[in-house]
Amino acid sequence: MSRVLEVFAKRGLVPSQWHSTLAGGHGEELQIDVQIADIDAMLARRLAKTLRQLVAVRSVLVAEKRQLLTA
Repeated sequence: MSRVLEVFAKRGLVPSQWHSTLAGGHGEELQIDVQIADIDAMLARRLAKTLRQLVAVRSVLVAEKRQLLTA
């Protein structure tokens, strides 16, 4: 977890939400859900690329939360 958090800390970013769970049959897998408010898509892609280069990281998913416009 500390290596993942370091990726954000080096850029002065503080996650708006952080949730981690031990998963797998014997708790051998750590799943981390990190949410950061108000960052642009290019920065999100750069962060994802950096996270994918960390040892033992199997996958990184990036999603954008959009607000619905009402008429």
